[in-house]
Amino acid sequence: MKIMARWFVLVSLAAALSACTHGIPVSIGAAAKQYINGAPLKTWALSKMEIKALNDWLKRNSTGWSPGYASFAPRVLVHMAHANRMVSSVNFLEPDLVVVASMKGQFKQKFESKMIEQLLAIIAATSD
Repeated sequence: MKIMARWFVLVSLAAALSACTHGIPVSIGAAAKQYINGAPLKTWALSKMEIKALNDWLKRNSTGWSPGYASFAPRVLVHMAHANRMVSSVNFLEPDLVVVASMKGQFKQKFESKMIEQLLAIIAATSD
């Protein structure tokens, strides 16, 4: 009986972790900074259209995140401001890793690199 209870707890925990959401509210303002080898290359404010594209992407990809505890050198780091006066960030790392940091914690997820490059093109980040 104890083995069944432990098995149930492990399966429940795995299911809960695989369904993690990043919990970022809609952004009302955002600025991005691009880095090469840890050194800042350029900084820019996102337009309303770019912010909308980023919000839409985050909404479409709100599940499947796992907790991330490591520190990552940025590639393209977007700082987002929200109506509730909170801030969050999205770090697009090469070639396919995205790290989201908010008041709920830090989360990471791998995506197809083509999907990330398309989003970076939308928010006006240049290729390295």
